[in-house]
Amino acid sequence: DLYLHKALAIYGFRIPKNPLLLYPRVIHGLAVLLFRIWFPSTMGRRIPTEEDLEINDLILKKGQALTITETMRFVLEMLLAAPRFTKFRSESLEALVVLVAIFSLGGISFTVGKKILNYAADHAHEYDQRSQAGTEFMCTFHNLISGNWKNETYDPDIAEIGIQVGDLYNTNTYMAMQAHIYLERGDRTAGKILEKLDQIAEIYEYDYGRLAKYSHGSLFLYKFGEFEKAVTLADEGITFMNRTLGNKPGTLMIYSMKIKALVQLGRLTEAEESLKEAHDISRQEKLAPYFHSFILTANLLFETSKLEEALHTGDKTGAVHFRNRIKKSAKKAVRISKKAAYERVECYRLTGIYYWLLKKHARALRWWSKAQREAERLGANIEYAHTLKEVSRRLSDSGSRYRTLKGESAASLNDSADRMFKELEIQSR
Repeated sequence: DLYLHKALAIYGFRIPKNPLLLYPRVIHGLAVLLFRIWFPSTMGRRIPTEEDLEINDLILKKGQALTITETMRFVLEMLLAAPRFTKFRSESLEALVVLVAIFSLGGISFTVGKKILNYAADHAHEYDQRSQAGTEFMCTFHNLISGNWKNETYDPDIAEIGIQVGDLYNTNTYMAMQAHIYLERGDRTAGKILEKLDQIAEIYEYDYGRLAKYSHGSLFLYKFGEFEKAVTLADEGITFMNRTLGNKPGTLMIYSMKIKALVQLGRLTEAEESLKEAHDISRQEKLAPYFHSFILTANLLFETSKLEEALHTGDKTGAVHFRNRIKKSAKKAVRISKKAAYERVECYRLTGIYYWLLKKHARALRWWSKAQREAERLGANIEYAHTLKEVSRRLSDSGSRYRTLKGESAASLNDSADRMFKELEIQSR
């Protein structure tokens, strides 16, 4: 990062370290970008020189380094560079498309991200495979985060093009995001994509590619109910990250899977220890919603489990403590999940459990209805099945004041959940 910073300065492109100097330029960059996106005739008027392309390439390389170390700094510096990326003709589309990550990863605006993708798709040359692949890569990222993944399909040819043009970073990101989409749909094709990604990472000895083995590998194991294996792989991943990349966002994603798996195994003391370690890391950096959402949901799962335990054992002090904590945690998790669709159903379900434990059954049912609707809309089949099972179990409680959700009985919800679990070949948590 320091080398690239100095190299850009030599070319005359200086990036302020001081926030007081950086933020005005970021705001200017954002304003220019929005104007040009809404008035496309103002885009791409200049033909880039070789030096222009070299500067853009250095900015992108610096941005890739920042996504591994400081995601929010990545957002700021790419917005600062937005006037450069939008003033050149299609030879600079690769740089322009990266801005999609800002608006999706940064949780700023899915609408703007989509407009950039549409512009890039309309202006890419047929022979420019690198720009076409880059657009496809970012489209996948955008669709995952915005929740538009029902018809998303992994294209091995696109991944191959990325490798051929030497774009390992975006190729690895594309494959990991595709695997995540297949996971949310409950499709085990995700495992095959991750295996291929691991092979590529080993062939090229690429540590960023190896990250997915642990982050998305533990996510795969968690989603398909292999909790012990998820904990083991997560521990290996945390050790790997500390030894190599030092990627805080990626490390937090791995911690999140470990915490969730430990909660499902009933090992709440270990989960609490891991949560404290994760919070220590998260306090060191302002996280983008993509990464922040994982740890917030893991925290909410842990706290609702502790609240239920306290109520079950008659621990009044513990119950009051976690009731107050969850009130804040649930609001924060739900707010961030608006910018991270893949965690949304679980957040809604856990919020419903919180209100159910407080005997506020009507509010709980409203949250579970939202979870059910969102799961149907997204095609989030695994979380949909768990939601139906959870609601069925709660409605069957002797203390339940309700016996149906949207006219469907507990028995009917349970049967629907069991059918889905059978189709997905997983067990209920």
